[in-house]
Amino acid sequence: MRRPTAGRRFHLLATTLLGLAPVPSFAGGSLLCGTAGDDLVAVRAGMAREWVVQLPFDSAGWQLENVTVGEQVVVACTSDGGVHAIQATRSPGQPRSGSLLWSNRVGRPGGLGQPAGVGSTLVTVARDLDVHAFDATSGVRRWICQLGHASSEAAVQAGDNVYCPMSDDGLMRLPVDLRGLVPAVDAEGQELDTDTPIEQPPVPYAPRKPELVGAVWVNDEGRLIAEVPTDRGGWENWSFDTRVPGEQAAVPAGPPAVRGDVVYVATTAGRLMAVRPSPSTQGDFEPAWLQPVFLPGIPESGPFVAGDRVIVSLGDEGIVAYSARPDDVLARGRDRARADDAAEAAAEEPSAGSTAAGGELLWRTPCGIGGRLVAVVGERVWFADRVNRLASVDLATGEPRECMPLGGFTLPVINPRGDRLVLASPDGLLVSLVPRRTASALPAPAPGGVPTPPAATGEAGAAAGAADEPPADPAEDASRT
Repeated sequence: MRRPTAGRRFHLLATTLLGLAPVPSFAGGSLLCGTAGDDLVAVRAGMAREWVVQLPFDSAGWQLENVTVGEQVVVACTSDGGVHAIQATRSPGQPRSGSLLWSNRVGRPGGLGQPAGVGSTLVTVARDLDVHAFDATSGVRRWICQLGHASSEAAVQAGDNVYCPMSDDGLMRLPVDLRGLVPAVDAEGQELDTDTPIEQPPVPYAPRKPELVGAVWVNDEGRLIAEVPTDRGGWENWSFDTRVPGEQAAVPAGPPAVRGDVVYVATTAGRLMAVRPSPSTQGDFEPAWLQPVFLPGIPESGPFVAGDRVIVSLGDEGIVAYSARPDDVLARGRDRARADDAAEAAAEEPSAGSTAAGGELLWRTPCGIGGRLVAVVGERVWFADRVNRLASVDLATGEPRECMPLGGFTLPVINPRGDRLVLASPDGLLVSLVPRRTASALPAPAPGGVPTPPAATGEAGAAAGAADEPPADPAEDASRT
């Protein structure tokens, strides 16, 4: 056999060394190729990459801690005390989606921080013993409130107030005062007694009028509490005990979900409840469903309300969907249908499944198809499973649909708004995925499991902060690589 010449040996050595060279990474070590952040992988799941952003912080020494998705902005907090706001959607007169709007610093590096609260006008961040409020658009610091205690959850704007749960069993209500527009103004609030700690953030609640916005929350003993301002400058309060007789506590599985005046709560005691203010008993909630709902397992996250369904994750035991419609609303709808003529009744016919009684089980996925709920986008319920995949089931039927590997996007981002999926990596890479407008996902697989996506090779990503326009068809995606 011929021995290779010196020149050929050098060529073989160079080729081998090139093959062993590390693959260049994007944005501090997170690879987009082959993950849910890859254009081609997202297309096969019926999604389109909207934008990609690398946060400006020292990812070698610090990490991304949490991400909050708002209506107009996405806010990310890093462990060095950084707060970064990104334009989430396209709006007239606003920067293009995916633009970094502003960055600020709060507290001390490595301090105890909570996720940011994103309201209509303010971004509020509880860190260490203080709450910081920034203008959501400009990033100007509006005020700082010294709590004197560490916060136990995110500070949330609800109407003209900011609610901040504290670790000493209290809830601080802070006014949203923007009249002076002076940066760094000290704010004074009122402490509300909640009896026990609050481990879930409060949720804005407006059961009477849209302009009268208060908050609703659940304490660690399972007491649902709400307060809403009145036209006369006072407060209206309601409460409801989610425990059944004999239970010591009913810890909420997640923040309550609100639809109109109805509040949905899932507890670790295995119950799902829908309540609304009682018209007959002042200060009390009453059940909105005629029959109590006992979950077939212990809820891990949720509830999420989407359309006429309320979704709860049972972890490895699957995902369940129940009818979200209050029973009295259903009865009134049937009375109207009987009174109207056939044409009007047909025109107002609700969607499939919406005629089910309130709290009726609509579907349940098999054991093993489930995980942490992250969002309900369009007709898909998305969740992060145990093997680092982002998977979905059909909102109408519960059948398994798409699946994408998460790769380095290991930081879960919960978006109950349901307008987009946001992926995040510990080193600060953020990707936004939205439903494709014209191209649909691949046909649904046969029942029996979540499909594994085919291998795909996508570009490593755009430059940091660049926004990707949602492509019109898969051909455009191929041309972009």
